[in-house]
Amino acid sequence: MTARAKRASRRVWDLPVRLFHWMLAGGCLLAWLTGGGVGGAFRHALAGYALLGLLIFRLIWGFTGTRHARFGDFIHGPGTVWAYLKRLFSGGEITHPGHNPAGGWVILLLMMMAGAAFFTGVAALGEEFGEGPLGHRLVLEEGTWAGRFTALTLHRAAVWGLLGLAAFHLAGVLAGSALLRQNLIAAMITGRKSAPLPPSPAETSPAAVPVAEEVPLRGGAALLMLGLAGSFALSMGLWDGWPPPPQPPIAKGGAWEKACGDCHLAYDPALLPVRSWRAMLQPGADHFGTPLDLAPAEIPPLRAFAEAGAAEGRPGGKAHRVGRSLASDRAALRITETALWKRRHREIPPETWKRKPVMSRARCEACHPDAREARFDGRRVRIPQGNS
Repeated sequence: MTARAKRASRRVWDLPVRLFHWMLAGGCLLAWLTGGGVGGAFRHALAGYALLGLLIFRLIWGFTGTRHARFGDFIHGPGTVWAYLKRLFSGGEITHPGHNPAGGWVILLLMMMAGAAFFTGVAALGEEFGEGPLGHRLVLEEGTWAGRFTALTLHRAAVWGLLGLAAFHLAGVLAGSALLRQNLIAAMITGRKSAPLPPSPAETSPAAVPVAEEVPLRGGAALLMLGLAGSFALSMGLWDGWPPPPQPPIAKGGAWEKACGDCHLAYDPALLPVRSWRAMLQPGADHFGTPLDLAPAEIPPLRAFAEAGAAEGRPGGKAHRVGRSLASDRAALRITETALWKRRHREIPPETWKRKPVMSRARCEACHPDAREARFDGRRVRIPQGNS
């Protein structure tokens, strides 16, 4: 094969790099599609952990992979980047078969922004939903960080930064394809660049090794799949928090269930703080428009039961987050008044509350099959459709 023919079709991207590239693009799209809506937090988290597995693989492959997969091949200083850009727009000779110096920095920034999106997403998952490794360690209090500057705010900023970089990367690929007269998108599919390119110094050496044979590529692909499998396993293990927080048994009481359950769900006392129960369980208190229909002798044991199982005495449980999202000087009488409840239900359309069997924001069990256990697992949320 002549030198000219060799330059006409050169293998540049190995299979693991190509798999990483398209799986990363697909993972970002999946994360975007699952980022909104009620009950999608678990699917969104799976997509996020898949991206983590891909990033870990790429970091390893960036030091151990084939020639053009290594960071040293495409991460250069500012002088090299500027010189490349001047040659590119002046029609000069381009001698970078792999990622060019400018594109290399975009790739690195994309990886860094994807990592930032993942870690801020983990924090937001714990802050908003009480899930993941930070689920029982990040609790917002109304009037402090709530609604102003939260992990979710940082996560959204990282996501938009990632999308902006991805758009810039795509624009660069299209511009490069036009200027260099080569299909860079097809090259990331086939692994080959078909446009005439001068050989790199390493390839002109008699001792040069073909790029596809530098390392066992099957091992690289296996490493990629292992990273994905490990990230999915990690996501499953960390969903409920690790190490697992203490989970006191859900408060049960025959008198409590009888007194409350005749009219509505016998809410677990951990859904509100002590101060709320004290304000609610007073003799003759107004109970949401009607008198508290309890004999004076019934109230003290019910109040004692509620105070014993309230949010302050249930560290680590998921339900306590609702009560702790209240400002410390406020005694809300409704769970739906808490800042955390409002944030977690803000995407539900107003008409949903009018559907059967919902009919009220107080009917948690209509969408949460585990409401009686006060679990409120995001994976099990089912929003009723229609009116039946």
